[in-house]
Amino acid sequence: MISKKTKVCILGGEITWECINTAINDIYNSVLSDKNKYTTLLIFIHSPGGDTDAAWSLYTTLRNIPLKVITVANGRVYSAATIVFLAGDSRLSYKESVFLFHPATIVTNHNEEKPLYQYQEELSAEKYDKGKFKDILQKLNPPVPKSIITKLTHDHKSIFIDAKLAKEYNIVTGIINQVTEIEETS
Repeated sequence: MISKKTKVCILGGEITWECINTAINDIYNSVLSDKNKYTTLLIFIHSPGGDTDAAWSLYTTLRNIPLKVITVANGRVYSAATIVFLAGDSRLSYKESVFLFHPATIVTNHNEEKPLYQYQEELSAEKYDKGKFKDILQKLNPPVPKSIITKLTHDHKSIFIDAKLAKEYNIVTGIINQVTEIEETS
């Protein structure tokens, strides 16, 4: 079972600044204000993706707190949600979970006009995000094989992978059948 020293969080739905700010606030207020109370942060993730900048913000927070972070793929972990998932020291998945990797996109409103420099900034940000994502995959323990990094950071199509393949690629560190297995495999 999950110990009393484990703080449980759920990240469900679209990744927006509002939900990420709420999560970060909860982590800092609940976890860091009483460091001795918690040793582990357990985050269940089910998300269609969303704002990449918001996902990087939570990733950075999770990688820089003095707790063991366990992320659990609880269904679909798509797009920007994979960034948050990869922040886990242990990255667990139910066998039914699915991951989506795809090229970065710029979302525009059809009637929206932007100065050229804003498009250039967004393209620069996409290039940075792609490089940072590659860097994360190389630094996982064990690292994702280079041929797989190339496949996941492609430029032309979406890739869905199941939990078994995610484990084979080292994106997932363990596959669980029930929530009660989390302490055993982490």
